[in-house]
Amino acid sequence: MNTPLEKLDSIAGNNIYIKRDDLTGFSFGGNKVRIAKEFFDDMKKCGADCIIGYGSSRSNLCRAIANMSCSLGLPCHIISPAEEDGTRVKSANAALVSECGAKIHYCTKQGVSEAVERVIEECKAKGLKPYYINGNKFGKGNERVPLYAYEKAYAEISRQAVEKSIRFDYIFLATGTGMTQSGLILGCENAGGNEKIVGISVAREAEAEEKVIRSFLESAGASSSAYSKIHVTDKYLCGGYGKYSPQVANTVLQAYKCYGIPLDPTYTGKAFHGMLNYLQENRISKKNILFIHTGGTPLFFDFLYTRKSIPPAQVCDDSAKLLRYLEKIDKHLTTPLSSRVGLRDFAEKVLACGNALVLEDGGEIVSAILFYANDTKGKNAYITLLGTLPEYQGKGHANILMQAMEERARLCGMHRVFLDTDIKNTGAISFYSKRGYEIAGVNEKVCMLKNLLKE
Repeated sequence: MNTPLEKLDSIAGNNIYIKRDDLTGFSFGGNKVRIAKEFFDDMKKCGADCIIGYGSSRSNLCRAIANMSCSLGLPCHIISPAEEDGTRVKSANAALVSECGAKIHYCTKQGVSEAVERVIEECKAKGLKPYYINGNKFGKGNERVPLYAYEKAYAEISRQAVEKSIRFDYIFLATGTGMTQSGLILGCENAGGNEKIVGISVAREAEAEEKVIRSFLESAGASSSAYSKIHVTDKYLCGGYGKYSPQVANTVLQAYKCYGIPLDPTYTGKAFHGMLNYLQENRISKKNILFIHTGGTPLFFDFLYTRKSIPPAQVCDDSAKLLRYLEKIDKHLTTPLSSRVGLRDFAEKVLACGNALVLEDGGEIVSAILFYANDTKGKNAYITLLGTLPEYQGKGHANILMQAMEERARLCGMHRVFLDTDIKNTGAISFYSKRGYEIAGVNEKVCMLKNLLKE
């Protein structure tokens, strides 16, 4: 089940590679396809003829199990708990589970064990031999099986690294159930690897996630040294499972626009965003970094259709629309742009050589950040304009655009961001200072700088 290992770019001073496990070739791919295969192999060894899965409506594992069951002509049952607040989220994964003929059994978080026990007994009453992927009704007894998937995947990564003459310093991934990270740790331990494997938690606080991973490693009889390889951060949870920030949303969109890679805000997008921030916050540079794309493509499309509640920064490529915005904002600038350049020429230059990220209302631009991120030698991005029409100020538009700009600048390989602002514009100087920009020089203008490697 080999999947591509590709180089993305130099981001934040590091060489970023991605393991495309979203391309495993079955049921939209993903780590859960590898894991589902291990469950079905074990199910066959156990002589079972019916599988019972567990997961929320967003679950990639439930999708893979239901699809695999359907293709093999086996009965499939899915225990599906509600969200923490009692609601149920509609998702493409849930629709695919139903389409594959799996019988879904809804329950609360507190009623999982009772639901599992009931379904097992119902299957036995029909003369079936059920296999519950998590072992007994309390989710114990089958911890070892899914770990084989990423023990094998680690060996695959090692072979690919040798072929490409790469030695990875870090491996990053989204960690939720803990199965994938535990398997990677085992593979790394068995092979004597030295990579630091960092799980970006998407569901639990770090202490709870580490406890889950430790339990998996104990079930596999891991040596004591394996436990020192458990590294989890919960700094990018955004409030819990399935929740995400505008910054995560922007990362998902920029990764697709820059690389054509679909991430999702529940798992991979949150993890990719977390990885970029982890590297910056820990001042990590000049390292070879591997990000494991653990799949979730259906969730990417869910995101596209449900993200309206979070205003996304859009790329503008319409010079007429941008010109209309510039004509409106010009008279509100401390130093009118039109006093220095022709607005039409300026709009066309930005779209030809730079970037225009905008927020719109009614199809018209109300806030924009215009910048250049094409300095491949110096790695310097430069903001030429940030402005919000007066009637839309106070809604956080500037922060959304700044975050989107910085994310795009990083993805373009920039190391620093420069800007000039009027020496009398104390409000702007204060705003940029709060975002980590420092005064680099003062002449007729105040030059400010942010090092993206040391946020």
